[in-house]
Amino acid sequence: MPKTTVRPGHVIRDVLLRILPVLDIVQYVTRGVPVYSEGVATAASVQDLHRTYKLMIRRAKEASAVRIAQRPMGRDSFGKYIYFAKRLALIERFEELPADGLPAFPRAPLLNINGEYDPDDIVDIDDRVVVEARRLLYSLTPAGRAASSEWDDLGKAYRGLIA
Repeated sequence: MPKTTVRPGHVIRDVLLRILPVLDIVQYVTRGVPVYSEGVATAASVQDLHRTYKLMIRRAKEASAVRIAQRPMGRDSFGKYIYFAKRLALIERFEELPADGLPAFPRAPLLNINGEYDPDDIVDIDDRVVVEARRLLYSLTPAGRAASSEWDDLGKAYRGLIA
């Protein structure tokens, strides 16, 4: 159980509800003050949400009177929470943008395997295509705006869905 009151589900919901701004942790570490990238957003990428979550953990640790040894959830674990929220129909893909801001020179552009996941059909590996990476933005669904208990523990809510 996390030692701070910061919960990943609540950060995801609050950013997409425009309660919490998208924060840039790199600027926070180098300058020591929170920098808001693009202000308050109605849609955000997984990377934006994860950076905001990490900064919220850091702020909670700094504000605490006792030493907290909690580390934020890693990118892969946070990605699983995003997957759970998508499967619970709390968030949906809003927009797909080019992956701007990534250094392409002198190395090759970032690549991704494009293939739609269909649980009822097995996609052959030959039907998948390697494409240049895109930035996926997610927004809340009406169910995501109305839900409250699911955001407390997305893993538990997802296990209840598949059980």
